[in-house]
Amino acid sequence: MAKVASETRRATQVSIFNSQTPESLRIIQMVQSGEIGHVHRVDIWTTRASAFWKQGLNTPTVADQIPAGLNWDLWLGPAPSRPYNHAYLPFVWRAWFDYGCGAIGDMGQYGLDTIVRALDLGPADQVEASSTELFPDCYPVASRLNYRFPERSGKSSIALHWYDGGIKPERPEGLAIDAQMSVDGEGVIYSGEHGKLLCGFMSQ
Repeated sequence: MAKVASETRRATQVSIFNSQTPESLRIIQMVQSGEIGHVHRVDIWTTRASAFWKQGLNTPTVADQIPAGLNWDLWLGPAPSRPYNHAYLPFVWRAWFDYGCGAIGDMGQYGLDTIVRALDLGPADQVEASSTELFPDCYPVASRLNYRFPERSGKSSIALHWYDGGIKPERPEGLAIDAQMSVDGEGVIYSGEHGKLLCGFMSQ
């Protein structure tokens, strides 16, 4: 999209609905005010690929009847042609390489938006990934992505850890045993030199 926008010189926007919510702005203010000191690590986790759609699926080998009202060829667009199967639609299309981007591509922009703005992050200089079993056409059940963002403007480097499909970071030391670590199974932990900040996936 960025390449086409640049080539055609068209104004382009991809909306992230939670960017300007009071909750997001409050988290940014808390982080940038130094309430927990310089942040050196962020952990973010989501259950979207396990609670909202399934991943780690075998490629269908049979064709299902195309539902009434669905133009399957039109829906496929530039993707490789293949027989319709209910494993692709509706909603679960996010799980397939040809149609979606898995958990990080589908939900990453919502969870990472506040983090990037709060910490003024640029591109990561290191990325490592691990996952459960791999499939030829479908994203894995769960994955963990480790990003390192280099020092910038006198600020120390930051490690960011993404977890999906049911994987979560360790429970913060000192968090009361009866305290919820997640909001609807998801969350973010900012780790600073003076403490930690725990919030929901979209800063709620």
